[in-house]
Amino acid sequence: METNPIFHADTRDGELARALSIAMHALVVHNRKCFEIEGEKITSDFTREIAVARNALALLGVKAFETLPYLQPIPGVQRGD
Repeated sequence: METNPIFHADTRDGELARALSIAMHALVVHNRKCFEIEGEKITSDFTREIAVARNALALLGVKAFETLPYLQPIPGVQRGD
């Protein structure tokens, strides 16, 4: 499956699309998880934040859960020590 070309764009919109996508997927992974903090059990709920990120990605032309190119270098990001 082809990735959306915006993820490869070295532009402001490309950077926003990559950042929003990473944030949305991190929230999805941690949504509805149970935690115990100071003896109190709570369940995370990032439903609203996920919806906001999805809507912002839609404005950039990215469909929810579209294939992401993270196995390739991200433009402008230096890897290494």
